[in-house]
Amino acid sequence: MTFLHLDASAAFYAGVAPFVLIDLIKMVVVAIIAQRLRPILSR
Repeated sequence: MTFLHLDASAAFYAGVAPFVLIDLIKMVVVAIIAQRLRPILSR
C-alpha cells in the first residue's frame, strides 16, 4: 500500500463520508420518531 493509494482512499472516504453520515442521521431520526409514535398508534 503506497502513500498515493492512501491519499486516493482518503479522498474517496472524505467524499463519501457526508452521505453516509446523512443516512445514519436519517435512520436515527426515523427510529426516534417511530419510538415516539408507537404508543400513540397502539392505542
